[in-house]
Amino acid sequence: MQNQASELALLRSQVNPHFLFNTLNNIYSLVYRKMFFDILENKKCN
Repeated sequence: MQNQASELALLRSQVNPHFLFNTLNNIYSLVYRKMFFDILENKKCN
């Protein structure tokens, strides 16, 4: 039982950093894409 709990704790500690990285990377990509399309829209209007 203790071994199983230790394995689960180890897996959780490995998943959390990956989840955080993926979440931040997705936010960055969405912001970058929005900025790119905003720039394109501004060039079309000028």
